[in-house]
Amino acid sequence: MNLQQLEARFLEIDKQPEPMRTDNLVHLMNTLEARYGTFQSWQRGTQAPDLETAEMRLYRAVSDARVFRD
Repeated sequence: MNLQQLEARFLEIDKQPEPMRTDNLVHLMNTLEARYGTFQSWQRGTQAPDLETAEMRLYRAVSDARVFRD
């Protein structure tokens, strides 16, 4: 999947009921990490120049959309 397809997948997943929604968001984050190395960029913090790439914006949106259960 290219980035546009991953963005479309995010929009599809975002409409799903919980807990399936959050589980699928995690899978999408894993895909972004494997294809674009977004996890490594995220860990470097605000000093990394690549935090504003399209890949990182999508990764952050997916990450922020998750719901954590107790």
